[in-house]
Amino acid sequence: MDALGRYTVLTIDDDKIVRFIHRNLVASLNNPKIIHHEAENGLAALEHIRVGELPDLILLDLSMPIMDGFEFMEQYNNMDWPNKDKTYIVVVSSSNYTDDKNRCFELGVDQYLSKPISIENLKAIITPALVAKH
Repeated sequence: MDALGRYTVLTIDDDKIVRFIHRNLVASLNNPKIIHHEAENGLAALEHIRVGELPDLILLDLSMPIMDGFEFMEQYNNMDWPNKDKTYIVVVSSSNYTDDKNRCFELGVDQYLSKPISIENLKAIITPALVAKH
């Protein structure tokens, strides 16, 4: 939560259609206190966080060019950002490989969902994600 009491959601996905869907799902919640940001890969997301602030919720794809979701998590874990443990991280991926899921949880991901997510999925994670770690 930022100084104005707003919650931020960061979608990290190289697919502009997925980013569009996530943006519209967040907007459909009709909550002006939830702000949505986007990055097209892990490197862009790290830069977004460096110059801005840590999001409350990250929706993370695994398969992306430049820096994938696994590399993002490794870099994120190595960053010395205050309160980064309060960010709730949800992988949203088309991968159903058990090894991918296990690796995500080893890297500190809070939840793993299969694409595409629905408004019901988002509602089910957004309240616990934005409240549980604050």
